Amino acid sequence: MASNESKDHKDLERFSVSIPADLNQQFEDLRNKLNLNRSDAIRRAMHLFLKNDAKTIPEGIVIGSITYLEASHLHGHPVEHKDQPHEHEGYIHTHDEGEKYYSPVEKVEVVQAAELEHEFLDIIISTMHVHLSPDSCMQVIAVKGPHNRIRELYTALHNFKTIKDVQMAVVQIESR
Repeated sequence: MASNESKDHKDLERFSVSIPADLNQQFEDLRNKLNLNRSDAIRRAMHLFLKNDAKTIPEGIVIGSITYLEASHLHGHPVEHKDQPHEHEGYIHTHDEGEKYYSPVEKVEVVQAAELEHEFLDIIISTMHVHLSPDSCMQVIAVKGPHNRIRELYTALHNFKTIKDVQMAVVQIESR
């Protein structure tokens, strides 16, 4: 035990993590705003993660929502210079005659996410698509059904590169 640790902390474990610099800066800014030391902030985040994701899996029927941000958008951009090579989002390209929009391959995930929703029609009550900016949207999916089935959809959405900040909130309405 290090000399600066108190005996009250003998059951604590130390670990290190590697995270992107921008994520660390956001974390540091928030913990400073909340006046928390780093350890307390990480403990708080871990408790929240465990509460929302890991051990609190209700049995029976739940109702709730899955919300996420799409980091890109299917519509791409209008063809402005179709006869000349030009760059958008790091891609240099030209357009075929009659082509209205160009979309990088990554944006195909938006269509795949919509197809995924069709695989879960047994639990999806409704969806709402909100345009936040030309390149960012929010999707809210209202769900009702067995928790494990809703968890399947929630987990599957994490597999998309263009989907960020997937959040799930459920409340048990019937027990088994």
